[in-house]
Amino acid sequence: MNGILDFAKLTGLVLAGVLLLVSAAARACALPFVLGLLLAAWLDRPVTRLALRLPRWLAALVILTLTALLALSAVTLLAVQLWRDIPDALEGLAGAGTLLARLEDWAQRLPPLFSGALLWLLGELQTQGSALTERLTAGLADQAAGWVAALPGRLFAAGVGLLAAFYAAADWTRVRAGLWRLLPADGVPAARALLRRLRWGASAWLRAQGRLMGLTFLLLLGGLLLLRVPAALPAALLVSVADALPLIGSGLILLPWALVWWAQGEGWRALALTALWALSAAVRTALEPRLLGAQAGVSPLLTLLVMYAGLQWFGAGGLIAGPVLLSAAASAFHPPAAASDAPAEDR
Repeated sequence: MNGILDFAKLTGLVLAGVLLLVSAAARACALPFVLGLLLAAWLDRPVTRLALRLPRWLAALVILTLTALLALSAVTLLAVQLWRDIPDALEGLAGAGTLLARLEDWAQRLPPLFSGALLWLLGELQTQGSALTERLTAGLADQAAGWVAALPGRLFAAGVGLLAAFYAAADWTRVRAGLWRLLPADGVPAARALLRRLRWGASAWLRAQGRLMGLTFLLLLGGLLLLRVPAALPAALLVSVADALPLIGSGLILLPWALVWWAQGEGWRALALTALWALSAAVRTALEPRLLGAQAGVSPLLTLLVMYAGLQWFGAGGLIAGPVLLSAAASAFHPPAAASDAPAEDR
């Protein structure tokens, strides 16, 4: 009888996994509850400590409220900073119209073999520029309208996720026991060990990336402020996040930015921005193997596959979460020998 029950559980889990992979509607329905359970698991330790002085449900409510307020405050501060820096950024973009003229002047000084083709290309760009700008503006307007239209649904999903997190955190012992009962009995010990290793690997990756991102952010923020860049704070934050993503890096943003400055005749700023990129890349290259250990050796091909699959199945969130999970798995199954914070069963 137990064998039949275990087979039924395993079959149900496989079918549920396949349904989540192939059905966007199933993913949309499951996502708030999955995120709520993950949030409850993450906050279990502070909730348990506070529950020594308060009822468990009240402790869960207090911790969740504080977490939500902190997240909302961070988003609000970033939005206010962006709103304040938008006029400066637009003023800086106003001078971009001279870019094509400067490129034409530079192209005319080239040998005829190259200048003819380059001048023709610049003429085509200038001819198509207005149409491209209109299409880009229309596309951005459509995207903004789509975000506004989807905002009520996303806010409702966020509320459902927070409510699920509260109910789960308020009775986490029973919820966790119920989740383990979904697995076949013979697989529970192995699943517990695997979960402990993955949790440790994810924590190690997040701590290491947090240190690297923080250092990169401070370097970029200081450099951009010295260069008097409008919206330096959000720009440094965006570049530091891109720098943490595998196969992307800060050069994807900083080097084209420096090229635009050079074409606009601001050679010293372009050189300074290139030097800033080189410094941040050197710091990451020097510290990444020490902080990330085995995770730094993940195959780029496998990383690219995980990023593409995450983007196709789960959108932008999958693009970011895929490499995180891959790095966590790499750290869990190949932990550094000298790691002092490895799981107890692995030492």
